[in-house]
Amino acid sequence: MVASLGRMEVWLDARRGGSPKTLDNDLFDRVLCTEDTAAAFSNAACLVADAEADGVCKLRSKGAIAGGSTVVSCGETQKRATALVGSVDWLHVDALAGQPMIVAENLLGAAEDSGTRVACSVAEAEDVPGLAFALRRGVDALVLEDGCDAATLEAATIAKAQRAEDAADDALARDVDARDAGPTLEAWDVVGVEEGSVSDRVALDLTSLMAHDEGCLVGSSAKALALVLGETATGGFVPPRPFRCNAGPVHSYVAMADGKTKYLSEVGAGDRVLVVSGRGSRAAEVGRAKVEPRPTLRVDLQRGGKKGNVFLQQAETVRLAGAAGDPLAVTKAKAGDRVLVAFDDRGTHVGGRISVRVDER
Repeated sequence: MVASLGRMEVWLDARRGGSPKTLDNDLFDRVLCTEDTAAAFSNAACLVADAEADGVCKLRSKGAIAGGSTVVSCGETQKRATALVGSVDWLHVDALAGQPMIVAENLLGAAEDSGTRVACSVAEAEDVPGLAFALRRGVDALVLEDGCDAATLEAATIAKAQRAEDAADDALARDVDARDAGPTLEAWDVVGVEEGSVSDRVALDLTSLMAHDEGCLVGSSAKALALVLGETATGGFVPPRPFRCNAGPVHSYVAMADGKTKYLSEVGAGDRVLVVSGRGSRAAEVGRAKVEPRPTLRVDLQRGGKKGNVFLQQAETVRLAGAAGDPLAVTKAKAGDRVLVAFDDRGTHVGGRISVRVDER
């Protein structure tokens, strides 16, 4: 299982004579200091470093042991740091003289599910992104020397903000999953397939890969959204694009991760769409919305008195989710086929569901 990105702290290492004026910047969450200088940082969450013993400094917070700090410069010193995992809340490592990225990845791997949080010293701006997002999890704190250059301080500030945003997005995704195992998918009949015009087609390129049975919910009516599968098929004349949902023209609605809908014309990088399969749903980020003129087909759908349609690019790689579990290429769709559709009898206003009557033809 891939660990989720959580919020990240940024610390000030003031053990070598830091100044409290540095804390005028609200960036720092904690301060590494000595017993002699702790009083100068009374307004911050201090971690007081004891004298080194066997290569490790104990870190105290309000008199209680809060962690350990050590220097990692070789395999043996890395073993010393790894031995602390599981026995301390915070493990601070200074690997500036070695290979900070490799050390961070190794310790993060060792600390997985242990309860120990990893803090790493960083001296150069170019090292910040690697540490902040190592193993798609990132360290739990970046530690900056007092008096570090402005570029490193700025990089740490940006990374902290990005991690906070990612943590909020993860919470949203978990909330979507907890709130609903996924929209209810119904088997609808294809009642006709007609040629459409050359339209401005939107391909949603996600920042994550889709499984063979996953796709996006798309339709001309917000009430009836067909499950359009990702381009995961192998063979043929083009390679698979398992990150792509060839979603249809700009007028179409697409289901978003927050429960609303958007016109495809409005979707852009950073938006989060709902990726759906018969197994449930999840949120996925859009890395690019690619708009190009393409010939289309209109697939008319019906279930009892309910009707809808979806316009899709006329291409063999564009597939609907068949009700029997098999993909249905839009170029082979015909009356009598059955596909999966998510239906809601309410219309929408600015993407949100409303109870007022809304007719879409």
